[in-house]
This record gives sequence, C-alpha cells and structure tokens, in this order.
Amino acid sequence: QQKLPNQEEVSQYTINLIEKNQYPEVLEYLTIERGINVEVLRKYCVGAADFNFPDPEYKINDEMNNNKNNTKSLWKKYTWVTFPWIKIVGEYESANDIGTGGSKLQFTRIKARGLNHKHMQRLLPAGGGWGLFGWHTVPDQARSIVLTEGEYDAMAVYQATGVPAVSLPNGCQSLPVAILPLLERFEKIYLWMDNDVPGREGAEKFAKKLGQSRCVLVNDHNSPKDAND
Repeated sequence: QQKLPNQEEVSQYTINLIEKNQYPEVLEYLTIERGINVEVLRKYCVGAADFNFPDPEYKINDEMNNNKNNTKSLWKKYTWVTFPWIKIVGEYESANDIGTGGSKLQFTRIKARGLNHKHMQRLLPAGGGWGLFGWHTVPDQARSIVLTEGEYDAMAVYQATGVPAVSLPNGCQSLPVAILPLLERFEKIYLWMDNDVPGREGAEKFAKKLGQSRCVLVNDHNSPKDAND
C-alpha cells in the first residue's frame, strides 16, 4: 500500500490558485505564457504552493565534521506549480453529501515544479506510487487517449481537441510497469512526445511496450517542439 499525500492540504492548492487568487504570478504564467485557460486548469486540478528547496547560491561548511570541503545548502522558500495524480474512487450518492455531488477523487501523489526554476522538481510524498497526470479526466467510455511528455502538453491537447489527454509521470523515458494496466482498455493511443531525439526515441520505445498496432506517433520532424507550442 502506497503512501498518500494529505488530501485536505493538497485539495487546497487548486483553491488557493484559482478561487482565492493567492498566486497571481502563477495564474498569469499558466494562462498567458502557457495559454491554458482557467477551466482546463480547474479540470486538471492544477494548483500552487510554497515549498522549501536548497538554495544553490548559498552554502555553509559542515562545521560539525570540521570539513570545509563538505558543504550543505541553506534552504529557501520558493513558489511551485502543483500537478496532482488523481484517481476516481467512487461516486457521491447525492449532492447533499458534499454540496456539489460528482466523483470521489483521491490524490495519490503530487508533482511539483518550481515556477521560476525549471530544475526544481519534486514528487510528493517520497516513496509514493506511480500515476498519470489527468487520469481522473478520462471518461470510462473513452477508447482512445493522448499520452504526452509533460503536463502542459496534456492540458494543451485537451483544450484544443477535447480528446482525453494525460502526461507521463516523469518525462519521455518514464513509463513505469505499474501504469500499464491503466492503458490496457484503449484501442488507440496517440503518443505525443517532444519533437527532439529523446522524445522520438521515447515514443518508439513506448509503442513497442504498449503494442505498435494501437499506437500512433504524432510528431514528425516538421512539428513544433512540443504539444503546448
């Protein structure tokens, strides 16, 4: 049984970003620079939060070990964009249960990315299971799906086409065995990786893993760098 994040805390990330507008710089980045509309951000439960991360500009010597060559980073608070992995665990019997009705959602893990520092990425909680960003948005009756390299790509594809779209958990080389059962029911899987060598190689590898007869590679050499573009 995998460790789960704090459900109440994680659900607040989206509320703080969209409903309370506590992170206007994040919302501006997502909607203006990335071009994702608010309804799609809400559907995918994208949020924002502040987390500590080692500050690369400041280090202190490890005085306890008397070793000046052994340094430790100071920690600093940064703003992060949060991308939850969610699964549907049931349906509310009536709207009175929670006030709105609908599906019961469980946050299984959070992928956090630094707003202004692309090298900052974190999966929370540590030791959690694997999932697909956007999985909770895929209808039960869907028999085709788009699998993208990144979170922004999945949202852009869904926004532009209405086709169910999810993203890999950790880039173009990451398709854990634990995720394969989720994709068994689909008759057609569109692999939309970045238009670069790692992306194309990853798509070809995944097609062999998932079954070449049902996979379509979207990119060619004349395509934009990624689906968000």
